[in-house]
Amino acid sequence: MRIAVFGTGTVGRALAGALAERGHEVTVGTRDPGETASRTGPDRMGRPPFSEWQAGHPEVGLADYAGAAGSAELVVNATSGAGSLPALGAAGAARLAGKVLVDVSNPLDFSQGMPPVLNPVNTDSLAERIQQAFPGARVVKTLNTMNAA
Repeated sequence: MRIAVFGTGTVGRALAGALAERGHEVTVGTRDPGETASRTGPDRMGRPPFSEWQAGHPEVGLADYAGAAGSAELVVNATSGAGSLPALGAAGAARLAGKVLVDVSNPLDFSQGMPPVLNPVNTDSLAERIQQAFPGARVVKTLNTMNAA
């Protein structure tokens, strides 16, 4: 199966690697593939740069969100909660229409420091917002309470 995994962080890497190991054709989606590939230092969470991870997973492709979603049969949203709607918007509603969109993100708000809080909370969920924004996609919320390890 051709799968797009949006997000280059811990969760995106864990899912992309595991899916590729199981024989799926995986492309990781990011805002700017050139910038993502050119990073040389650790990210703000201390993880090695994506290019170092990808060197150990050469079968996993890297593309912008639209490119990754365009050829995918399944899309996995593993972006940060605040980045989910912009990332999916960059992919485009037409590229998501008719596809299962697995949302594993958490809408965490770090604006007040640690620990983060959920936003939205007690009104609707991020998955509901995604479904409203992309009514042609078939949104499935799962795995967001699981540790990436």
